[in-house]
Amino acid sequence: MYKRSNIIMMDKCFNEIEISHFRGFDYIKIANLTKLNVFVGSNNVGKSSILEAVFMLSGMSNPIMPARINYWRIPSANNMNSTRYLFHNIDLNNRPMLLARSDARIRRLTFYPFQQNNAVPSSDDTSMSSDIKQLNFDFDTKEEGVFSYHATLFTDLSGVLQQTVDANYKEDLNCLFIPADKNDTNATNNFATLVKRNKKQIVIDALKEFDPRIDP
Repeated sequence: MYKRSNIIMMDKCFNEIEISHFRGFDYIKIANLTKLNVFVGSNNVGKSSILEAVFMLSGMSNPIMPARINYWRIPSANNMNSTRYLFHNIDLNNRPMLLARSDARIRRLTFYPFQQNNAVPSSDDTSMSSDIKQLNFDFDTKEEGVFSYHATLFTDLSGVLQQTVDANYKEDLNCLFIPADKNDTNATNNFATLVKRNKKQIVIDALKEFDPRIDP
């Protein structure tokens, strides 16, 4: 099966991305990206994870992103604990690092759980039974050096998700992400409508972009 990137970035697109310690990836680098990219592979090889990493980079100043993409994948309680699945091997010591290059532009993002008194998390801290109270986000438009911008996602005393954003950073990138479970909604009815309007060829031409062997 394939996943088509449903990511529209106006007049901007990423040429290269690097993903470290994110979901099932220890490290992966994807180069020579174009405006249209198709990721091919069997189930559970990381196609959705790549798109989620790109989406997080596109909105790196928005700390609610991790909780949101987890909810899209598996609808559940929208809380901090669901974000543990973004860490490689569900180990909170594996700090994710996401990086994208676009011509001369750079986007870099990392996030990690807040530890009281700067303590190093133990194996117990990273277990499935431990609670995540806060995630810290560091991001920048430079490839190296200390991160210039910071944000947080945390649970308040009432158990409600709250966030702080960096007022010094202004986002200039617009991105649309359509979760996989939303792609097929009403697809059959929509295609039937196109057929009735004698516009079936539009779909055929689009499919041939992926496989020229497709016949009407």
